[in-house]
Amino acid sequence: MDFWVVVAEEHGTVKPVTRELCARAAELAGAAGGKVSALVLSGRGEEINQQLAGLGVAQSICVNSPELRRYRTRPWVDAAAAAVRAHSPKVVLVPATTNGREFAASLAAALDTGIAADATEIAVDGGKLLAKRPVYGGRLVDTIEFTGDGPCICSVRPKAYSDPGAGAGDAPAVVATEAALGPDSLDAEILGFAANEGESVNLVDADVIVSGGRGIQDPKNFEMIQQLATELGGAVGASRAVVDAGWIPYPHQVGQTGKTVRPKLYIAVGISGAIQHLAGMKTSETIVAINKDAAAPIFKIANWGFVGDALQIVPLLTKKLRERKGAGSPA
Repeated sequence: MDFWVVVAEEHGTVKPVTRELCARAAELAGAAGGKVSALVLSGRGEEINQQLAGLGVAQSICVNSPELRRYRTRPWVDAAAAAVRAHSPKVVLVPATTNGREFAASLAAALDTGIAADATEIAVDGGKLLAKRPVYGGRLVDTIEFTGDGPCICSVRPKAYSDPGAGAGDAPAVVATEAALGPDSLDAEILGFAANEGESVNLVDADVIVSGGRGIQDPKNFEMIQQLATELGGAVGASRAVVDAGWIPYPHQVGQTGKTVRPKLYIAVGISGAIQHLAGMKTSETIVAINKDAAAPIFKIANWGFVGDALQIVPLLTKKLRERKGAGSPA
């Protein structure tokens, strides 16, 4: 059972989600008697291939064309579909980035095969790929089983698996091919990029996240969440309930319908621990829960817990951190 991982990169640097998927694919392929190949759609395949060393990737299918240096749906899909037809992998894993979600769906349509979109977990059972993904607004988790003979397309969320980091050893063997892109493939042109002038929140790569939920009682109390996050050098997250209520913008949402995160420290403030939220942060290295309800589900997965009023506990924690920093002690 051979796996392909579509490489996500930016300006020639492989994104962490690529390493996450390569490592997971290597585990599954090894158990299923297959191998892992990377699909590199770029004009700089050799440069990118060097970054795939030590990840269990046997070879890189490098489809080269200057037209592939920047993502555009039609040329990427046409080039990838041609490569898949030529090599017939059983599974194609795509990072569920903004571009990856669109690309995966379009590739499945081009190959006339099925897709499991935005998966949070993948496995193999009896020679068949299984993918878990949230449905009904994150209220349920659906398990999709691929039963056909065609390639299984699956987009997987960043941080669904741990990042093994840059590996050592030889880079994968390169299978170079030129993309045959006709006029129909080049039906759009990128004229430029405009920077996002709004608020930017990078929860996925944050080492520390402090998240607020309904238990903080008022949207103005996100100021104390921000203060604690600032003292810890972290980012501000939120539960779906407060995002739906308009207390904080959607980019802060953690959970099945928000971001899947894996920080070193996750502090859940006034968050009860609904399944939808836990699915987005339960793999954090250390989880601290602050909630006045001792029976809240969040305490079942927390490493440390404070039972009490978050409006008193959070400012006290922030004060203690500032005092320690002022005294020259490590926080």
